[in-house]
This record gives sequence, structure tokens and C-alpha cells, in this order.
Amino acid sequence: MRFKVGKKYSREDIGFVCYPNEGRPKGGDWDTGYVRFNNNLIIFMNIGIPGRTGHDFPNDFNPETNEITWFGKPNSHANQPTFKKLLSGELIPHFFARWQIGNKFTYLGKGKILQHEDHFFTKEGRTIKLLLRRETQNECIFLKFFARFFRYGYQRHSIE
Repeated sequence: MRFKVGKKYSREDIGFVCYPNEGRPKGGDWDTGYVRFNNNLIIFMNIGIPGRTGHDFPNDFNPETNEITWFGKPNSHANQPTFKKLLSGELIPHFFARWQIGNKFTYLGKGKILQHEDHFFTKEGRTIKLLLRRETQNECIFLKFFARFFRYGYQRHSIE
């Protein structure tokens, strides 16, 4: 999936990236906090505002440290299938955030899980809390370089 960090997307825009011909399915998880698509978890994160369901979790994004604090839906925990796959690395989290109701979501990028805490108490009840670091563009380039290096090996070119 290709999204551009910093670009704004509606749920419909994201749906057409996932389902180019027909767009996203109506209702269900596409209208709430997160939805699975193939090996991706698309996360619609509200910061400082309640979501469509009225839930208001203390989600946060710190652009200086690239850290994302994200809370699952009420009663979510690490033993649920989605979070098991997320924590094992089988699912790639893609973060879309908004700071005002009705606005499009800004694509923050992919996140790497640093830690998680089950049964974290919020005003919405207990849920899973995750601390992630946003994968930056430089890290992507760095990782691609090393993947090639380990796949093909280092080849020194001589000018002799």
C-alpha cells in the first residue's frame, strides 16, 4: 500500500487505495477505530477529540520524537487475534490521525511497536495501550539498502 506521509486522506480515499475498483465496504470497522486489510492494520486515530462512537482515548503523536501513543477499542487486549498479529509483526500498522472532527486524516506513517500494556485504565474503560515509533523515510531507505546488501552481498568496484 502506498500512502504519502503528511498527506490528508478521507476514509473513502483510503478505501480506494485498498480496493481500487469499488472502494471501501460500507459500515463496520471502516467506520470505527481500525480495520484489517491483508497484512495491514489501518488505524483511524483521533487526537484530542472523540471518535465517531463517542470514545475519547488519550491518543498522542509527538513529531519531535516520532512517538505514537495509541489505545485500542474498549476492552481490547493482547490476546485478541488482531493484537496478537500486530504484536508478532504479522500486521503492519498504518496511522492516520486527525485533530478536528470532520477533517480528513493525516497519514503519519507506519509504526514500530516499542511496548504495550494490557488492561490500561482510561475514562473509556480498560484497553490495550501501545507506544510506537513512527518509521521515518530515512529508516525505510536504510532498511532497503541493508536488505539488498544481505541479499546480494557487498561488491566493491575497482577503477583499476
